[in-house]
Amino acid sequence: MAPLPPMDELRSRVTANLAGFRRQGALPLAEGLRHAAVTVCVLEDDERGPYTIVIKRGAHGRNPGQWALPGGRLADG
Repeated sequence: MAPLPPMDELRSRVTANLAGFRRQGALPLAEGLRHAAVTVCVLEDDERGPYTIVIKRGAHGRNPGQWALPGGRLADG
């Protein structure tokens, strides 16, 4: 896997890529489903190298042992 670019370049790329998406309003949910949210945390280490945070789900519950982005339910408002 190729190394990630420096943080400043990565920030510019991410900003440009996100600007290219057409924002859509909230979609109606099917019965029994809830809105959810997720975040991609891109941080930099002491050498200014970018890294991201992922979590590993617990052994029980939904998607046990799965690696994922931090997220959860979307609160009203």
